Amino acid sequence: MDSGWITAGAIVFATIFVFEFFDKTNLANIAMAARNPPFHVWLGAAIAFLVSTAIAVTIGTLLLHFLLPQILYVKVGGGALLVAFGAWSLAKRPKEEPEEGNVDRGKVVMGAFLLILFLEMGDETQILTILFVTSFGNLLLVFLAAILALWCMSALGVKLGAFLKGKASPAVVERVSAVLMIVVGLLLILYYINLL
Repeated sequence: MDSGWITAGAIVFATIFVFEFFDKTNLANIAMAARNPPFHVWLGAAIAFLVSTAIAVTIGTLLLHFLLPQILYVKVGGGALLVAFGAWSLAKRPKEEPEEGNVDRGKVVMGAFLLILFLEMGDETQILTILFVTSFGNLLLVFLAAILALWCMSALGVKLGAFLKGKASPAVVERVSAVLMIVVGLLLILYYINLL
């Protein structure tokens, strides 16, 4: 592999990593890991990122072409989902936290997978991946660099969520996470419809 491809891979990795840091999917990872076993949250998110990145890389150009007029609706829908998830978290009655061994890990993985996959559809990092495919033309390079960046940031997010779980009561972490999700979701919606 020549230095041009290494440079391109580094550009893709760094860009996706930085954008994911401030992304709604990272916030969702942190919130889920504050309430659930972090590895299982990461596993569900990692699988979701694998699927969303594969979509972006394999049919990226077509997706961008056909969804361009509707991409606003997909983005606003992602913000609305974040608001709904935060509101649901606030509205539900706090329950006693189950022992770590009593958590249904399959449900945690599936819940993380579904939430992250939906939030990632039409997301900035997915669109950037599509643009990198069209710019560099190397599907494998872009796929590997983007997925590694998403997995690394997801690992940091669940580590932060696990850290918060140990420092504050689960109810407080859940409430703060829910409020943050609602605020970020509303800001995203306002931004996407050009009110910010």
